[in-house]
Amino acid sequence: MDKFNKVKVDHCCFCVPLRIGAFIVAAWIFIWNFYLGILYLLTAGFTDFGSIYTRVVGVLYLFVALIAFYGAHGIYNEIPDRVGLFAKFFLYSIIFSVIMSILSVVSLSIAAANDKGNCERANPNNTQVCNYKFPFVSWFINFIIGLIIEVYLYIVIRSYKRELSARVSDV
Repeated sequence: MDKFNKVKVDHCCFCVPLRIGAFIVAAWIFIWNFYLGILYLLTAGFTDFGSIYTRVVGVLYLFVALIAFYGAHGIYNEIPDRVGLFAKFFLYSIIFSVIMSILSVVSLSIAAANDKGNCERANPNNTQVCNYKFPFVSWFINFIIGLIIEVYLYIVIRSYKRELSARVSDV
């Protein structure tokens, strides 16, 4: 863990200045999570546990968007405490994203197994039409690529926080 804390980048995506890259990351996180939060809230029903779950997830996405807006404001105005808080919450959002992805794959795998069982009971003489399964390998590849990108973006935010803190303390 100590080696991970020492990882630092000087530019975002190898060519964009760190401040601009950190701001773009914060803005993108804001836009994406705001969109997801509104989408989840608008598509949630009112009657069952899944609806309540969907609303809670929507509110959590909006909370992450609010934190990203706070972080973008701190980056734009070069406020180290705000950037530091944003970096911490961005790490928490990565953990939240990992947990939500794992819960989703578990629930989708269970649903696929249930659908396959229901199909086989409805078609006992022709079970070949019941070839339901969850595409775990493709999900896992996307999950790993997304996780690598999120961790890299976290390193960009954290690197900018360190650079900003060093610059402010020198003044």
